[in-house]
Amino acid sequence: MVRRRRRRWPYWTGGLILLLVLLFFVGGGWYFSGLIRSDALLVEEPSPPEYRYEVLDVGPGFLSLALPDDEPAELTDGELLGVVWEGGYGQVHTVTGRDETSITREFLPLIGMPEGGDQVALDSFAFPNDPAVVGIDWEVVSYSAGLGEAEAWFVPGERSTWAVFVHGRGANPGEALRALPQFVAAGLPSLLITYRNDVGAPATADRLGRFGATEWEDLQGAVRYALDQGADDVVLVGYSMGGAIVTSFLLRSELAGEVEAVVLEAPALELGDMIDARAGDTTLPLIPVRVPIALTAAAKQIASWRYGVDFGEVDYVARAEEIATSILIIHGTEDGDVPFAVSEQFAAAATPGLVTLVPFEGAGHVRAWNVDRERFEAVLGDFLEAVQG
Repeated sequence: MVRRRRRRWPYWTGGLILLLVLLFFVGGGWYFSGLIRSDALLVEEPSPPEYRYEVLDVGPGFLSLALPDDEPAELTDGELLGVVWEGGYGQVHTVTGRDETSITREFLPLIGMPEGGDQVALDSFAFPNDPAVVGIDWEVVSYSAGLGEAEAWFVPGERSTWAVFVHGRGANPGEALRALPQFVAAGLPSLLITYRNDVGAPATADRLGRFGATEWEDLQGAVRYALDQGADDVVLVGYSMGGAIVTSFLLRSELAGEVEAVVLEAPALELGDMIDARAGDTTLPLIPVRVPIALTAAAKQIASWRYGVDFGEVDYVARAEEIATSILIIHGTEDGDVPFAVSEQFAAAATPGLVTLVPFEGAGHVRAWNVDRERFEAVLGDFLEAVQG
């Protein structure tokens, strides 16, 4: 009897190990599927700016801010960024001086003027949420989206080709203000839309972004609005998840033939790869090791079940060869949200000569303009010159 019990130990040990592995993948997968929801899918209500930098001094052309111990890159890299404080907005650019406790940057006030002691935040959109601040006339219009009426900003122009802008997840139409002046200068009427789960648009029960699987219907409504208002055709412009919405529209909409050209910046064209990349930079709770790829795969499977995500449906790289529209992709090489490699894969899989991919060295997510405004405007201007309507 004693021998038989001893022989069972390997089986008990193996069973225990198997159970622990199962618990690791099921429990860990469940936990990380929740992070997929919160970090990649959920469209949250707009939150106020995080005022974390103290104004030390301000004057004509300069702004000095207290330098935190962590020295965040947005404060020290010299990108062209918005700076926002209670009741005001401006822009900071090149770093002109710094010491151990402060940093000074070029400064352009747009609304008001900060004072010493004010707390400010930095904003990659670089402009307040109002085209009039940059001298552009506009009005709010409504269009019939997939779930009901949604608002859009309309900027008039004399051309018969309209531009329709689609912002990223959790953003707003103001994301397009960095590029909008060039479309205005080119004479294209522009429609900067909201879509489901935005302020000014219908909401879904779960408030989850679907990376174009459903939102393309809202874009279709916006394109139909433009055509009904006299547009002969459209140029679509998409940022991040907005790029996925544009691409989904091209693949699914009966109005895809009305699109003359497309501009995408940092487009989220493969959600699965985005999650894999983010997981590769994440450590396990309580254990200082990277999340293993097998655990990420389990988390995606569980997310599919919990939230109804079909990762194959939003893998636009796999369907790139079906696209028949000229596309310009602008993408920062240091994008921590949508890997630059996703755009490389899409361009390589598309019909040769149809996709132009322009990398911006050192730029983060949707920050090509911020890093090199002059080059960004030159690239976009050259592309718009080929638009016929």
